[in-house]
Amino acid sequence: MKEAAQLHLIRQLHSLLKSGLSLLDTVQMMGLTNIQQSLTNGNSLSYSLSRMGFHPFCVSLIQTGEATGNLLDSLVQASTYLEKQIKLQQKIKKALSYPCIVLFVSGFVLLAMFQWVIPSFESMFANFQAELPWPTRFLIHSSHWVQTYSLMVAIGLVSLMGLFHFIWTRHTQTQQVVDHLLLRLPIVGSIRRSSSLIQWSRNISLLTSRGVPILEALKQTALHSNDWISFNFCAQINVSLAQGWSLSESIKQISGKSLLTQKEQLQLIKVGEVSGDLPQMLANIANQEEDHLDHTIDQLAQSIEPCLMIIMGLIIACLVISLYIIVIGALLILSWIDFKTFILPDYLTYGLIAYGLVANIFLGLDWASTESSMLGALFGFVSLYALNQLYLKIRGHHGIGMGDAKLLAGLGACLGLQSLPYILLIASASGLIGGYVWLRIHQQDHSHA
Repeated sequence: MKEAAQLHLIRQLHSLLKSGLSLLDTVQMMGLTNIQQSLTNGNSLSYSLSRMGFHPFCVSLIQTGEATGNLLDSLVQASTYLEKQIKLQQKIKKALSYPCIVLFVSGFVLLAMFQWVIPSFESMFANFQAELPWPTRFLIHSSHWVQTYSLMVAIGLVSLMGLFHFIWTRHTQTQQVVDHLLLRLPIVGSIRRSSSLIQWSRNISLLTSRGVPILEALKQTALHSNDWISFNFCAQINVSLAQGWSLSESIKQISGKSLLTQKEQLQLIKVGEVSGDLPQMLANIANQEEDHLDHTIDQLAQSIEPCLMIIMGLIIACLVISLYIIVIGALLILSWIDFKTFILPDYLTYGLIAYGLVANIFLGLDWASTESSMLGALFGFVSLYALNQLYLKIRGHHGIGMGDAKLLAGLGACLGLQSLPYILLIASASGLIGGYVWLRIHQQDHSHA
């Protein structure tokens, strides 16, 4: 049962019981038939809730309330505990979810590029009679490796994860080692330490405020903790308390390995012991650490976002520059092929069209918007195709090859619709100048002959 559903149920129980209804009438009105049947059979509310999968710590709070006759207060404390736990989990998810999402999406984009995009360019340049630049060759070789071994790597990773889960669920020593390693990590360790301290302080505070002895409170906190750090911390304190030491002195003896490493926190516990207000001091520690965790998460969100953007920007920039080199080489080779043979191969022109669309739509090169790139490809082809059809109707033969129409479509896909007039102007001017120079050279050759 999810903690949000538990919180909703406990709040409803508290509201109806506070209005004066009996426990049986309350659960009947709420439609909790399983709890109603369990209560009818003589079981307690805490036992019935535990059978539904309620949080063990909340069950222990309600059990204490049943024993002391303060069930309503126990429900309030259980509700507060669950609310704090949900907020704490949301904070931790907030700190870790964004980097994980960015890394996952970036990894998927890179995989897609190496798996599908770069191979399309490789086939486009397969028949080139020139050596590709080394960044492009590196990308192509990397793409080969990804295509060859990506499935094996994926199977290996899944197998390792399955093996780790199998060992994790059956080997407590592995769990302890992993928990201590996570605690030593620079960012994750700080967040984990703060969250464990918040949960530990709040649990002890709630239990001792209900009159539970400190040894029993430590025992229940250890049993209901979800990591070995808190469990071992409680166990070590329990040993020292059994030897007659106070709580603050017990924590001080293990301060090098404990959750409480700040002198101010130890001082608060010592003051609480002397004044008899230990639960309130522990609650203050939990609140202070919660504020510290909020500050840490805010700083993490502010610092990690630009770092991730810079790293991914550099990766994408390297890929884009490498592919940009390919486009420059493609245009030069296309020009040379067209000049020598008057033929533009389809695999080159189609490849340029595909590159322009993929680069602007998916890679975000910002040479042109998505609409401009698509319209550039469309109008680039249609304009020369229509001109060729008009010339054919007037003169009776083709005046423009379809390779030129496809080349203009590729340039339109790369540079956008707004670039087509300039491309046609530059191409026309270059053609006139080049044709004039070519004719003059041939006239001189014929005159010398």
